[in-house]
Amino acid sequence: MTWNLPNAITTVRLVLTPLLAWLLLEASTLARALACGVFLVAAVSDLWDGYLARRRREVTDYGKLVDPVADKLLLAAAVIPLYVIMRRSPSLAGLPIYDGVPLWAVLVLLGRELLITVLRSAAARRGRIVAALRSGKYKAFVQNLFLGGALVWVTLRSADVPRGGDAAPGMTLVGWFTAISLTGALLLTLGSLAEYLVAFAHVLERRRAS
Repeated sequence: MTWNLPNAITTVRLVLTPLLAWLLLEASTLARALACGVFLVAAVSDLWDGYLARRRREVTDYGKLVDPVADKLLLAAAVIPLYVIMRRSPSLAGLPIYDGVPLWAVLVLLGRELLITVLRSAAARRGRIVAALRSGKYKAFVQNLFLGGALVWVTLRSADVPRGGDAAPGMTLVGWFTAISLTGALLLTLGSLAEYLVAFAHVLERRRAS
């Protein structure tokens, strides 16, 4: 592995994912507020490492392979605990349109990541590295908006429900922001999956032709 700043930032994001999941599953407002902070750092690092790699001309095979894996783990470390929390505690759900984070949405988001990982590994075994596509970056950005909104929602509900209300300022705005960004994330997830399938097909065709 070539060790440089972008790769170091990507590695830090990997390390943050289990911490995020652990904080989310802790049944306290403070832990979930800290989870919001951890997620913010991880999400910003996702934008920063790619920018630095391109600007400093330090794009490496490690970064191409590990950066998407770090994104997938970050998604799993946030969306699975969010699903579990809202299912176990309906008082923390209540999102517009979706109520909580539905299981089918979790399966769509994670299923796409699993399929892309399998296909990317298959291409790598054939000596082909498939870098992240632009559509995947858009998808990851909107997913992070959804996850950030959902984390704020759960944190505010954790603080407010014990007081017997739904009165935290901005709850309605946070709820609709989360629901709309989840809808956008699902649509972009399916769209980027289709684009990746075409890209992998082209890679394999070039391999057979050579």
